[in-house]
Amino acid sequence: MYLPLPIYWALYDQQGSVWLIQGIQMDCRIWGNTLLLPDQIHLLNPVLCLILIPLFQIIIYPCLSKCFNVSLLRKMVVGGIIACLSFVATGILQLEIN
Repeated sequence: MYLPLPIYWALYDQQGSVWLIQGIQMDCRIWGNTLLLPDQIHLLNPVLCLILIPLFQIIIYPCLSKCFNVSLLRKMVVGGIIACLSFVATGILQLEIN
């Protein structure tokens, strides 16, 4: 059960280095001329946590619990799958940049 954790944290720690370099190589313009700098992209993680945690606790999990049992283990598995897919998407993006 704990076997994927070192792999996850090794990939997660790349946010401060490799993903910053990837952000430098990208065109980070959003909404016309508004430019999102690579250093500012790291700010999105805590901001999204502050927004998404209450959203999931108040709206999404109660709605899902009406359809099926939402246990802590299921939340962890789904979160791990989403994290895995995000790492794959980052790898594909890097291949496109190169």
